[in-house]
Amino acid sequence: MTGTTRIAVTLLLSVAWAGGCDDERSGSSGALNSSAGSGSGAGAAPAANLSPTKAAAITWAKAVAAGDLAAAKAASVGDAAQMKGLERIVASVVSESKLDAALGEKFGPEESVAGYTQLLPAQIPSLEEKDEGDRVIVWAYINSKPVVVKKQPDGQWKVDLTEIVADTSVLDATKKIHDQMAADVRAGKYKTADEVWDFVARGLGDPPPVPPEPADPAPPAAPAPAPRTTDGDGLD
Repeated sequence: MTGTTRIAVTLLLSVAWAGGCDDERSGSSGALNSSAGSGSGAGAAPAANLSPTKAAAITWAKAVAAGDLAAAKAASVGDAAQMKGLERIVASVVSESKLDAALGEKFGPEESVAGYTQLLPAQIPSLEEKDEGDRVIVWAYINSKPVVVKKQPDGQWKVDLTEIVADTSVLDATKKIHDQMAADVRAGKYKTADEVWDFVARGLGDPPPVPPEPADPAPPAAPAPAPRTTDGDGLD
């Protein structure tokens, strides 16, 4: 695979996950640096020098990235409906991982690349926070919303699901696309990974072709000459 199509789709997925958010904190945009290593796997503990709020955010992000729903729920706070929204987020992550695995099996390991959520835990330590007392915003975006951690009565910090699961329609759509494509790849429907990612990109909403520039309008017609007039009627 040349890489161009895969990079474009990765950016689309980042927009789907992070959203085109206007971050009020400089240097902490929603789309993550894809060159970050993926060494901060789900099993690694947060660094000891992290704030407890960032440590809580990392614990949650690692659970989501690993597709570990039970651990993600344990690191979250929300009502039953919000926990259902978390289930949809984790399901979307799992579906992306399955598609990457299918691509790796069919076309080689170079076609399996870490997605947005796999990179998120490694990025959180360098992001800024906004302290609002028992509520702290960590400027890492999930589903177009920043991660918010809230202090619990027992003193622990957990990710508040209120905003990030309010609308999961984009993630639901990407899950359907990933599931379909993983099945099609395993069925041998595609000859190259480029064909797969082209289809995914279209499904995620590639911008339509730029329409041609309109032709220059015809110049306005010159005004008709004014009628000539003479003084008097020309009679004696």
